[in-house]
Amino acid sequence: MIKIRHICLIVFTFFVFESYTFAVGNINISHDSLEITKGGQASFNINLDNAAGRIKVETVDNNNNISIEAFGYEEKLNDEYFIDNGTLQINVSALEIGEAKVKISIMDVTTYDEEEITDDPYYVSIKVVKQVINSIEFEKLPSKLEYKKDSTELDLSGGIIKILYNDNSSTTINISTKDVDILDFNTSKIGKSLVKLKYLENEISYEISVVEDSIDSPSTFIKNSTLYLFLIIIIICGILYFLMRKKRIFHNI
Repeated sequence: MIKIRHICLIVFTFFVFESYTFAVGNINISHDSLEITKGGQASFNINLDNAAGRIKVETVDNNNNISIEAFGYEEKLNDEYFIDNGTLQINVSALEIGEAKVKISIMDVTTYDEEEITDDPYYVSIKVVKQVINSIEFEKLPSKLEYKKDSTELDLSGGIIKILYNDNSSTTINISTKDVDILDFNTSKIGKSLVKLKYLENEISYEISVVEDSIDSPSTFIKNSTLYLFLIIIIICGILYFLMRKKRIFHNI
């Protein structure tokens, strides 16, 4: 918190009767520096307590790195803002990676005790940095979590990854095999297996179940084939019996 000036006076005022009051007039700036990721925004405040006047706010050493917008003023003329015992909020938008400054000049400010506040300009340093992924996590696991033994194709549909950035922001994406590199997908053994993925240099993993393939298993195939053959024989025998019985009935007639 930057404190530009602090004035404390005993002021003699006239109302219906004479009285003595204490008044404090000052200007405070909430930050002396900000670090913003490219494409993001941040803000700082200029507070006038028991004071009113014009404050000039402008960017300097700015190679199109930032833009600013002010809120909370009563009047504006070019880069000068009139504030009366209030807060001027300066929103800073980060456009390009680099550094810039916001210059704050006191143009014509007096306390409610009519004491003029003057001081050198103050600067808020702004650094625009690249947004970097801190970590990733699953917001929702892929829909398919069970695979047959010796499966070779990984299905990531339905999966959602949450991306956490260095500026404390986050976003989510629906993942598919085109979004990630598959580091480990092994279905050679029955039981639990860990699938390892990499998204933009960040690794993540989840667990799947590997089960016996009931169709391709030789022992199961033999069992099923024997059962099918037995059923076919029964059906054929039933048909032959029906035809023979029908023929006998027809012959008796």
